[in-house]
Amino acid sequence: MARKLLAAAVGVCSICLAAAQPAGASVDQPAAPSSTPTGGQIGYQGGAVEWYRPTVYLVFWGSWWVTHGGAQKKALEDLFTWIGSPADNWSHVIDQYCLDAVPPPDPPNAGWTGCPDVGVVGSVLLGSAVDPVDPPEAPTQAQLAVEARFPFETSEKVLNTYDTYAVIPMIVTPPGVFPRTELDGKACGHHWWGWANHSPGNPEGPQQWSPFAYAVDSYAASDSTNNRSAGGCTNNKDVTAGLTITASHEFAEAVTDPFPITGRFYDPDHVFYADLQPGWTNNDDPAEIGDPCRGPSNDFHIKFAGETLYLQKLWSNLARDCVRSA
Repeated sequence: MARKLLAAAVGVCSICLAAAQPAGASVDQPAAPSSTPTGGQIGYQGGAVEWYRPTVYLVFWGSWWVTHGGAQKKALEDLFTWIGSPADNWSHVIDQYCLDAVPPPDPPNAGWTGCPDVGVVGSVLLGSAVDPVDPPEAPTQAQLAVEARFPFETSEKVLNTYDTYAVIPMIVTPPGVFPRTELDGKACGHHWWGWANHSPGNPEGPQQWSPFAYAVDSYAASDSTNNRSAGGCTNNKDVTAGLTITASHEFAEAVTDPFPITGRFYDPDHVFYADLQPGWTNNDDPAEIGDPCRGPSNDFHIKFAGETLYLQKLWSNLARDCVRSA
């Protein structure tokens, strides 16, 4: 596999049946009263963790972003520039959620920690781009996965990130566009997965596929002009705050639970397969490390690049509470 997803098995079969289209996604619901996970812990389910230098590639989808949304674009770019910087201690809350339920000794042996090393090489922002082709009004999971796939594959090819970074594309949709998951689930954003092709330059030969995680941040979900539930996504702040709060939530959960599904799934050619299972999550609500910390009492702000940026606290199994720093 292209990334170090050590807990996800990948194989080949000579006669394969296509897997059913995955349904649902891990969603960031509008603010709800905070609740403590059962036993005060988020559980490890044995699946993958994006532990090896997780990074973000922002994709602003639609022609609206070409001439509008400058403040929101800058805020999201600044957010992911700050995350991983020396000033950031928020992302180190994620470090405790390793491939195994018990972290390795400190210091780890030969650098193979199995724990997210956010910021080990600095800012997590790997890139940012606008796709001027307008999305459908309610893009499906399949359409979002295609949109996320190109920057993922391009990042690995152009920047030579193969086995060097875990690239998480984050698709930011424009006003008036409600991704189907947000529309059906009344959510602010979500993270899910798709298939990436690592041999597009060799169309005649066997194609190499691997699953990858991506996240979605919806402008419309935080826009009070056309969404009566926007206050639940912005914590009664503005749309920019809603976007950065959701982005921080989804980034943390995409790192610690990149494949929130259980089963064997075959690639588009029905040759390679991946056995996927969740990482750090519970089967109830709150489920993932951002979910217990929704709501106005659990956001906070930092000052960076001349602006105020809002983030969400994360659940810490070590502290048994929602925290803003490790």
